[in-house]
Amino acid sequence: MKKKTRRISGMFLCLVMVAMVFAVTVPMNMSADSQVPFKGNLDGSTVPSGNPYVERIEVSGQASHLGKYTAVVEAYMPGGQVIGVDPETGLYILLLPTTATFTAANGDELYADLVLVGGFDFTPTVMNFPSFTLTGTITGGTGRLAGASGTFTGSGGQISVPGPDNDLISGTFSGMISTVGSNK
Repeated sequence: MKKKTRRISGMFLCLVMVAMVFAVTVPMNMSADSQVPFKGNLDGSTVPSGNPYVERIEVSGQASHLGKYTAVVEAYMPGGQVIGVDPETGLYILLLPTTATFTAANGDELYADLVLVGGFDFTPTVMNFPSFTLTGTITGGTGRLAGASGTFTGSGGQISVPGPDNDLISGTFSGMISTVGSNK
């Protein structure tokens, strides 16, 4: 009688172990496509791009899933479209498609297409977005961010200071990101 009990207990233990392994691995694989919060801050400035039609912005900050990061945003200025005039400030409202490359501290990169919308001062000596909003679509990445997707929105401002290509930029963003490495 004891021998039969041990055999049943051993089979039961094996089934429990298989079920535990299945329960641990299946949710991890299923969650690889789940979205997790993505948010952060940014501070930086414009820098010379070598092309008078390209606005190059270099920022750094702290972001979930990136940690401390740097990013380069490049906007092709003739690609912008004036969509109106702000009646309170008199500034042109410009819709500007751009691209961004975020680089995490470990070297992994995250790519995004951005659309900036903001009041824009077209005076010859000042190229200024006193305030802007942005919408980002994550288009991929490298390392643990390979295959990344998602969207985020943000807002901030750009302050022109005397001299070429040294406007100051500050802002925040938040949204959702999905990566194969998001559960690592």
